[in-house]
Amino acid sequence: MDLDVELWVQRAEEDRMAAMQLDPAVLPGIVAFHCQQCAEKYLKALIVAHWTVPRKTHNLLEIAQQACDVEEDLPDLTESLAVLNPYSVDIRYPGPDADEAAAANAVAAMERVRPVLREALGLETPEEGPEAEDDDADDSDTGDDLAETE
Repeated sequence: MDLDVELWVQRAEEDRMAAMQLDPAVLPGIVAFHCQQCAEKYLKALIVAHWTVPRKTHNLLEIAQQACDVEEDLPDLTESLAVLNPYSVDIRYPGPDADEAAAANAVAAMERVRPVLREALGLETPEEGPEAEDDDADDSDTGDDLAETE
């Protein structure tokens, strides 16, 4: 994968991590902003992967159109992107804000968009969430590693 694409993906994942770690009851606007940013950066990564310069806009619907121009088989993400679109810039300034429900909707929209764009980029989407963490904990807690060292 091209270094520029990797950097876009890295930043997208950082935004996702921030959105997932922040409390939507306390910082709903910030959560929604990071969800929008995650989607935006994945879309721009896909555009860059096709040796094209992404448009200088935060409008996800415009960026998605450009992504569809370079990636013809991209599934329609319009509904999820429309949920995220209001949270690009204005949410960071005094004025309209998101509430906890809006933040939850933004997280859900981000989680619908992310695997589609990762697949388009040829990336796996790792299993995440409490179930995946429990599986990892079970594997590392077998004690087998202790028996081998004694």
